[in-house]
Amino acid sequence: MFRSTCLLFLLATTVAKGQQPWVFTHGQPGRDALVSDMIWTNNGLVLTCYYADPPFHPPYSGSLIRISSSGSFIDERSLGSTLNHSAPSVVLSGPDQRLHVLGAYSEFPDSLSGFFHYGCSVDGSLEDSSFNIAANARRTLLENATFLDDGSIILGGSLSYEVNGSIKYAQLLKLNNDGQVITDNTFGMSGMHIQYTRDVVPFSDGVLVSFDEWPQPPGLYGRFSSNLDFDAQWYGQAPHYNPLNPLDSIVKGAMTLRPLNDRKYIVGGAFKIPNDQYSSAVYVMDTSGATLKAFVPHSPYYHDHSALQSTIASIDTNTFYFLSWGNISFWGDWIPYEPIEPDVLHVYKMDNDLNVLCDFLLDGFEDSTYYIPVRIKTTPDGGFAIIGGKKDMTDPTSNIVAWVQTFSPNDCTVGIETQEDSRSALVFPNPGSSGFDVLLNGQGLTAGQIVVIDTRGVQVAEGWMEGTTGRVDCSDLPDGLYLYRILDRNGHPYASGRWVKQ
Repeated sequence: MFRSTCLLFLLATTVAKGQQPWVFTHGQPGRDALVSDMIWTNNGLVLTCYYADPPFHPPYSGSLIRISSSGSFIDERSLGSTLNHSAPSVVLSGPDQRLHVLGAYSEFPDSLSGFFHYGCSVDGSLEDSSFNIAANARRTLLENATFLDDGSIILGGSLSYEVNGSIKYAQLLKLNNDGQVITDNTFGMSGMHIQYTRDVVPFSDGVLVSFDEWPQPPGLYGRFSSNLDFDAQWYGQAPHYNPLNPLDSIVKGAMTLRPLNDRKYIVGGAFKIPNDQYSSAVYVMDTSGATLKAFVPHSPYYHDHSALQSTIASIDTNTFYFLSWGNISFWGDWIPYEPIEPDVLHVYKMDNDLNVLCDFLLDGFEDSTYYIPVRIKTTPDGGFAIIGGKKDMTDPTSNIVAWVQTFSPNDCTVGIETQEDSRSALVFPNPGSSGFDVLLNGQGLTAGQIVVIDTRGVQVAEGWMEGTTGRVDCSDLPDGLYLYRILDRNGHPYASGRWVKQ
């Protein structure tokens, strides 16, 4: 193995220097780049970044980048310059006053894969390294890791035993401060096409882990002891009146976990509805698998998703930011290969009851940009930062550049649109052929009515709400445009919109 202290100076650009907010971009000529994580130190910020030849595709090479508190580039150190593949994903601040960088790697093109740990000083200087091969694994991925109270690190990995095969197994590792393995747990389900480990957090004297499974019911959650002994698991499912045709729960995206107590937690990610449309969502759930509350942002776009690795950023014990990624549009087999038009990022400040306190929209159509959000982070002043990459859509030959943008707390504002959005309804399928289902944000209605009105203003169908869900049968209606209104038990308007039958 190796230790790298090579200092690289690459193309770096900083816009709007000075106090927050600021924008930082960074790249290598002819290569795509993403910022995968970021942490504040007394001397500024340390970023983890990785590069690939376009279109963005492994193998990756990784680095540590230091920038000032105002977003100015300081220096860059390579990670794994002699490796075939090195993808730093997480940087943590440890109780030992050091930084800990973790990611996936392979030493040679045809070698086994595993996970690495670099111990660094607060200025980003590499002090030690360790490399842990996942037995028989030919491909490994890492999205999140966490510290426990005893000072150990829990790493949540994903792996495949085939060179170009699908990720089918999870590997949890418990590491000491030097990155040496204390214990591990590797598991998967025979015949599963996909099983990704999405997030790991301390929970109920142990660890809570979220897994993305397919084609089995997705949204699998597991509780493990602090020594990674299996305790319990459960599936999470969005509320729906018919369990035979459910929303597919959290099927893709970050599946970021925010524990509330020993039984309840918040999870943010994206779910798929039956017509292959995706939507970002955030749920309050418990360890029985019940969905207690739901918030589903709505937009005019067909595919709304979550950030790639972390879509929730905690502000304090009562509030957090939730990042929704709107209008995902690209060519290729994997995000974010080749975007074909701009997108939008919508940030919501929420409380633990999923009430929207304020929101902010970063509109890529205004500046002809496709944003690729990897994580949302809370800034020291209570604002937020979005990290990842972005592409200039005015230049088809441009590369994806690594990108960080900070926003002050005042950038999140309350308005009529925010208040209406927090009481909106997701209607699907839309267009539909025989009727539509309704999913409400928040706690829903103890009783309510769905009214369907044609273009003449005549009521032509009705249905009923039960909690957050409801359905209307429109099989006897002719094709065309209809309006729907959702009324509470007193007949007061709750939400409204358009539905198309075709």
